[in-house]
This record gives sequence, structure tokens and C-alpha cells, in this order.
Amino acid sequence: MRQVADAHGRFTIDFPENWVVRWVGDGYLRLSDNAAHDGVVGIGPAGADGSRADVIVDVRIIPAPISASAAATNAENGLRRLAAYRSLQAGPYSIGGVPAYYRFFTHIAHGARVFQAQVYVTQGRQLYVLSGTTRTDRAQIPRDFPLILRIIGTFRLLPQR
Repeated sequence: MRQVADAHGRFTIDFPENWVVRWVGDGYLRLSDNAAHDGVVGIGPAGADGSRADVIVDVRIIPAPISASAAATNAENGLRRLAAYRSLQAGPYSIGGVPAYYRFFTHIAHGARVFQAQVYVTQGRQLYVLSGTTRTDRAQIPRDFPLILRIIGTFRLLPQR
């Protein structure tokens, strides 16, 4: 694993050596909803079918500080609009000693059912949404999901001035 430090000094996260890492907003990668985003994306090697697991750290500025569980509740309203969205499990969590909230769910993306984990962390007016995604294939979930959780588990907020 190699540690990736946010250029703005907000967080660190570790990705496997064989994963490609791109910064959102650096001209290399844009997220699909055209909203303002900032963060990092780690993309795993292609599986036998060409699909890749990924982990995204999306940083958003919110109008006022809220709890991680409130952020997750707000996010679920948007998630319900995903094709065939199905929430599997959700609850309080802690990541790097900071309160967080997690959700596991499935939905249809690009014609395939995907399994996704999201973890919500807040720090002041910053909301961090950590998303890990893989296909819902019998071979991919056992291979990718533990690694996705391991990557997300390395996320650490850095002290803010």
C-alpha cells in the first residue's frame, strides 16, 4: 500500500501499489454529475471481464457543520434516485478515531448491478464521502470488497488550521 496525501492538507488514504490514482478536478478526471468536486480516485486493475473496482474520496463544502449520520441521511435522498437502488446495511462507524456513518447498497450502473460502500465523515463545513464500488459478481465481491474496506479504513483526516 502507498499513502496518498491530499494536496490541500485535509486527509491521507492508502491505495495498493497496482492501483491508478487520479485527483478529481486536476484536469484528468471529472465525476459524472458536473457538480463541483474535489478529491481523489483510486482505480484497481481490470478483472477478467474488464471491470475495475474503485475508491473515491469526494470532498464537498456544506453550508453548515452537520453530523456524519445527518450527511448520510441527506445523501440517501439522492441515492434513492439510482436505478434499482437497494440499501443493504447502514449504521454508525468510526474511521481514524473520527465519528462516521456507513452504508452498503446495490444499484444498476452502465447496465450492470454494482455493489457500493459509502462512508460519510464531516469536519467543520467539509463533507468527505468515501465510495468504493465493484460489480456484484460472485468472483468480484469476495476479491474486491475486503480490499475496498481496507482502503477506506486507511482514511485519516489531518488537523486543520
